[in-house]
Amino acid sequence: MSASKNRHALRDRTGDPWNGRTLEWSVSSPAPLYNFAELPTVSTRDQFWAYKEAHLAEGHVHPKELHYQPIHMPKNTPAGFIIAMFAGIFGFAIVWHMWIPGVVGFIGMVATMIARTFSTDTDYYVSEETVRKTELAHIKEMISNA
Repeated sequence: MSASKNRHALRDRTGDPWNGRTLEWSVSSPAPLYNFAELPTVSTRDQFWAYKEAHLAEGHVHPKELHYQPIHMPKNTPAGFIIAMFAGIFGFAIVWHMWIPGVVGFIGMVATMIARTFSTDTDYYVSEETVRKTELAHIKEMISNA
C-alpha cells in the first residue's frame, strides 16, 4: 500500500537503480528517444562499470567536457504493420484455397513494400540542444540521487 501511495517519490530517475555493470544501465529512466548521446567505446566486458569506477575515482559522475552532436533517427512507419496484415490475409487465404483474398493479400504486400521503398522522407535529426537538455537533466538526477 505504501509503495503504490508513494510511487512517484520512490521512482528511480537515474536509470541505474541497482548500480548495474552493463551499458543498458547508463541511459536515463525513462529512456530517451535515442539510445546514447555519444556512442560508447567498449573495451571491457562491463564497460559501464569501468566507466563509473574511472569517473568516481576522479571525483565526478560524468566527463567534465560534454560535447553533443545532432542524432540521426529513423521515422516511424506503419509499413511493417500493413505488410503483416496483408501477409496474414495472404497466408489464411492460401491455407484455405481462397484465391481472391490470397491475390489481394499478395498484391497488398508487394504494393506496400514498393511504396515504402520509394518513400524518401524516412529520417530526422534530434537537435543538439534537445540532446544537451536531456543529458543534463539525467546528470542532475544522478547527482541529486547520489
